Order: sequence, then structure tokens, then C-alpha cells
Amino acid sequence: MVSTASAPEAFDPEAISHVTIEEHYSRIFIREGKEFREVQVKLSLKEALARLPEVLFIQTHRSHLVNLAHVSRIQRLARSYGLTTSEGRYRLPVSRHRISQVAQPPGVLAALPGRLGGGV
Repeated sequence: MVSTASAPEAFDPEAISHVTIEEHYSRIFIREGKEFREVQVKLSLKEALARLPEVLFIQTHRSHLVNLAHVSRIQRLARSYGLTTSEGRYRLPVSRHRISQVAQPPGVLAALPGRLGGGV
């Protein structure tokens, strides 16, 4: 469970789809069945990285963390890369210097069979 000093409730890391960082606040997107709940907490990128399990989460861009279990597709866009979460509701950026980490950390290719597209 992930909890923060400013958020009394704890979150199951496996239910967290992704985290978007905006200065010292984080917007945490939590999947609850087929719906999503967004929670904003005072949490920096460094703190979020320290609290979330390394085996599930990867930083895709300077302000985005994603749970690899919630990724359905990684694709090359015009001059950049992006990923789509498994429910197709969210598209998140992937920086060019992080694409190799996102597309090929241990176990990711096996976890995403047939989901890589667009020349990655």
C-alpha cells in the first residue's frame, strides 16, 4: 500500500494506473473496476518514485510515472513516443531518451505481447 502524510488513505499500487506530477503535487489515477478516481496529493516526483514499487512503475517523462501493468500500447508518434493505458482512456508521453527503458525493461516485452506498434 502507498500512503502519504497528506493523504490519510492508502492506495494499492497495482490499482494505480499512472501518476502525473505538477510541481510538488501528484495526481494519482486509481482504477476502481471500470472507472477511475483521481486523487491529488502533495507528493513530488522524487517522493512518488521512492514510494511506488520499482517493479511496477517506470518514469516515462519528466512528469509522468506509469504502472506497466496498465499499458496497452507504446507507439512512435511524429517526432516523439507515447503510450496508451489498457482501458484506452489515457495517452501519456514517453520522452525519446526514456523509450528504451519503457519498451524493454525486464519482463515488459513479455507482459505486452503484440502491444508495441508504430516502429518502436
